[in-house]
Amino acid sequence: MRALNRTLDSVAARHLSPHLSQLELHAQWIRAGKGPWGRIPRHVKDGLLNDVPRLLGRFGGHHGYALFAVARAPEAVPAADPLERTFEELLLRFTQMLIRLGREGDENLGLVIADEAKYEGVLQPLVQQWRTSGTRFARLTRLAEVPLFIDSRATRLTQAADFVAHAVYRHYAAGDSRLITPMLTAFDTQGGVLHGLVHLIRDYRRCPCPACVSRATAARISREPT
Repeated sequence: MRALNRTLDSVAARHLSPHLSQLELHAQWIRAGKGPWGRIPRHVKDGLLNDVPRLLGRFGGHHGYALFAVARAPEAVPAADPLERTFEELLLRFTQMLIRLGREGDENLGLVIADEAKYEGVLQPLVQQWRTSGTRFARLTRLAEVPLFIDSRATRLTQAADFVAHAVYRHYAAGDSRLITPMLTAFDTQGGVLHGLVHLIRDYRRCPCPACVSRATAARISREPT
């Protein structure tokens, strides 16, 4: 999405001096003042932590744009590999959106691009297996390729994904909703259910988070007599 990429560049340029405007927008580093962000004034960092999530939330009205994230509660999936289970859920939700948005006769294909990580060697063959023989739930028929891993410094879009991941982490691990709240309207939603935000937990009906509340509400409504 070139428009989003350009707008992220403009946000960075608005807050940072010209010689710093190409710094990687790494949410955790900005919040904690790590690396080059340690020399940058607090009000500048706070401005970015305020404006980038709001920007990502505002883009929710664009066709084909949606946010996706999976948070896993401790011991939520004891019988499965945590990395495998969360990535499986993420890709299933993404491909379901592609199917839903496709016009009759069209086959929307998606491409997964991720930040370079130690999981690359594990995930690429795993996703290839899911594309050919299927996950536990369905085959990933709408992925054009296995995930591609790039250096996040090369693109603002990967940095935007980092902001989403950090916002979700802060919400579920630290009870800090300041970053995720402006983004909530942009997570993939259908019928009032936040399909794009998944919380893997033993009993979602007892969880007060937005993702679980949306699922519990939809389940309750479906049981009510018409």
